[in-house]
Amino acid sequence: MLSKLVKDHQTHQNKLKEENEVLKKEAIASMGVVTNGLIDSVNTGVACIFANQKKLETEARLLQANTAKFSKQTNQWIHLIENFNNSLKEIGDVENWSKKIESDMHNISDIIEFLYINSNPIQQQPQQQPQQQQQ
Repeated sequence: MLSKLVKDHQTHQNKLKEENEVLKKEAIASMGVVTNGLIDSVNTGVACIFANQKKLETEARLLQANTAKFSKQTNQWIHLIENFNNSLKEIGDVENWSKKIESDMHNISDIIEFLYINSNPIQQQPQQQPQQQQQ
């Protein structure tokens, strides 16, 4: 009886070991499947991130090139506007200069006329009378 109990116990132990071994293999296999699934999921995410990073780098290079072009064009526009402003200032200076010259010429003309009238009073009076008579 004792030997039967020992034998039953050993049989039961062997069954449990076999069941544990089967369960262990199934657990390892399922862990492999889960691990592969997780790795695939992570790899998919990493691949997506890597692709997005490449796109971002390409877009950044394109943006940098466009920014450089825009900066160059903006500098050209600023230079043109500065030249235009300087030209307008020069035109304003010429206009002021011409007005000043015109004013000076009127003053000189008035002075010459005044001097001419006052330097020859005798000759001017007969000429002034016909002008007064015509009026």
